[in-house]
Amino acid sequence: MKFCALILTGVLPAIAIAQGSGTETHPTALDGYCAVSIVKMDKLIKGSPAHSSVYDGKEYNFPSVEAKKMFDENPAAFAPALGGNCVVCKVDVKKDVPGKPEFRRVHNGRLYLFPSEEPLKTFIANPEKYADADLALSGICPVCRVDAKKEVKGKADLAWDYKATRYLFPAKEQLDKFRKNPKRYAVK
Repeated sequence: MKFCALILTGVLPAIAIAQGSGTETHPTALDGYCAVSIVKMDKLIKGSPAHSSVYDGKEYNFPSVEAKKMFDENPAAFAPALGGNCVVCKVDVKKDVPGKPEFRRVHNGRLYLFPSEEPLKTFIANPEKYADADLALSGICPVCRVDAKKEVKGKADLAWDYKATRYLFPAKEQLDKFRKNPKRYAVK
């Protein structure tokens, strides 16, 4: 798809910001817009680094303590699919192309970003083709697979993103185990 190839040459991820001396820096997610405001209200509201959280290697900014708290309770419910990259570009041309908050769609409660109007329209026309582009193991729990050697389906409401890949879990116990040691369970 031509639009994805063109975007690759001109779009750079947001510049990382420092959180203070001696701390790790993370790229700012969603160009600094609040993920909670986008998912809950479909509004682009700028957040502040004063109210921020780091999830899957990116810093998410929020306009209030309340929005930050909502995000922190379940970040996977608000973080964009594929870490903010375009699912259409990933599926159709096998490229990681950063999406933009201006070209977004919330589908089945998940946020998807696109680099332009064209891939957004492509997604709207056939969301089921693209919706699970970041899903690991076809939704099988990685903790159950490694620890119990069993193929157990996870639940969409018990999800965690690691390196822009979504993992599902059948219970909070497995989710917590994954969060403590994602390298042990993540797909390589």
